[in-house]
Amino acid sequence: MKYLNPVNWFRWIGQFISAYLYSIPWKEAPRAIPAIILILALVVIAGVAFTDDSNWRSSLIARQLADASEQDDYETMELVLRRQLRAEPNDNDLNFRLALVLHEQERDDEAKSIMTQLATQKRFEQAARWLVAEDFVGKSWGNLDDDEKEMFGYLLKLVNEKTPDDVNFKQLYADYLIASDRMKDAAGLLEQLSTAFPMRGLQAAAIYRRLGDEQKADELGRHTLKHVSGMLDDDPTNTVLALAVAQTQLFDKQYMPAIQTIKRAVDRAKTDQERQRARSAMGEAIVAWIMHMKETATDTPESQADLMRKLSVAVRFAPDNPRVLTLVADMVLSTAQSNNPEVQKLQRTLVEGSSPGVSHFILGTGALMRGNRESAMKHLKIAAELLPQSAAILNNLAVAMTTRDDAELEDALELIERAIEQTQPKTTPHFYETRGQILYRLERYDEAIPDLLRALAVDSLKLNAHKALAVCYEKIDMEETAQGHRDQIEAMESESESDAEGDDEKEFDLGL
Repeated sequence: MKYLNPVNWFRWIGQFISAYLYSIPWKEAPRAIPAIILILALVVIAGVAFTDDSNWRSSLIARQLADASEQDDYETMELVLRRQLRAEPNDNDLNFRLALVLHEQERDDEAKSIMTQLATQKRFEQAARWLVAEDFVGKSWGNLDDDEKEMFGYLLKLVNEKTPDDVNFKQLYADYLIASDRMKDAAGLLEQLSTAFPMRGLQAAAIYRRLGDEQKADELGRHTLKHVSGMLDDDPTNTVLALAVAQTQLFDKQYMPAIQTIKRAVDRAKTDQERQRARSAMGEAIVAWIMHMKETATDTPESQADLMRKLSVAVRFAPDNPRVLTLVADMVLSTAQSNNPEVQKLQRTLVEGSSPGVSHFILGTGALMRGNRESAMKHLKIAAELLPQSAAILNNLAVAMTTRDDAELEDALELIERAIEQTQPKTTPHFYETRGQILYRLERYDEAIPDLLRALAVDSLKLNAHKALAVCYEKIDMEETAQGHRDQIEAMESESESDAEGDDEKEFDLGL
């Protein structure tokens, strides 16, 4: 049992140390001191030289990196970083810094490879931010392929998860979700953003209404209205806030209060630019009110006259607003056969009250729909000269030019491409159909197909689009696809024989 007693063990250890010390030849020790000191020094130097964690070595490397950075000596920086990475190959920060140095040396492929690996395998947030800035910010959504869109979404989601308080990336991610048609997910992010950006709350409300959740939409709409109304009370001459309030009122279908809000903004505007913006918003608000009323109003001369009176106010405030212009043309053309004296008077008032460009647009479009091509060309050319930024005018003029016997197809193509460029990314299928038909007549079949396919989204454009597509696919040796469109034509024509003939008004759906 004595061998298990700890007290005995301590006594024996003490005896061993005492005996060892007595056994040392202390008289000879002084001669060995220099050798002992040298050995100790060598051990210390070796430890410093071969230990990366030493403060001395770390400080030296840090000074080398700092000096190289100050002198933009990226080659030296790369050498030092790679030396560190040999000892710590999985250090995310070192790999990230190396990628930045490679990027500065225009070795972008190597830099991107490292950054992609850091983002996808290590979920390193800084690498994700760098890739978003380098590869995606400033690019059009339509120019990204499916793989790029997927990577963009992954990177934005990663940054949003790592730093949920970064509102700039949260906005980018919300816009990505909207573009990807993931509306429910987008609405949740927009709700979070509404505390910092109130109008994002209105955007979320619009999405909830689209998804059929009217209760949530109304709740968010009222919350946004309360928020921006309070802001406007604190700064009553702020035109931007006034228009934001009006926008939320329109969402809540408070049309008259919205118009009154905009009228005050017009009166209080500090600059001509602010006043012009408010007047344009007035036109938009009245158009929204009229469109709402048309859904419930009966189609009588009295209701037509009421709508046209409201529209005349919109024309007075915003005669060049595209939506006002379109609705004026729609109202005048749709009531062209009316015998009611008041409606006829209001027709003249709308045409005469509009700017000369709008007046010629209406007269030219009416002539085009009646089949009077020469008159349409004259009016629409004048309208295009007066309002060169009106996509609707350019489209209708292009249509008129292609229907003439001596069709000026190249000139018409130039016009419709200008119209599409001005309206992107919200270009109507009517414009694409116009361009598709022009390209088809120019025998540029492979270019015409994408535009004609977009036109299939509109019922009134389907028949002519199918006819052109059948020929296009046949010409590029895709007979099976061409036959599919011929089958569609036959099915549509069998539904209504009269549609195959078509009158002048149905021949040209101008998307008014």
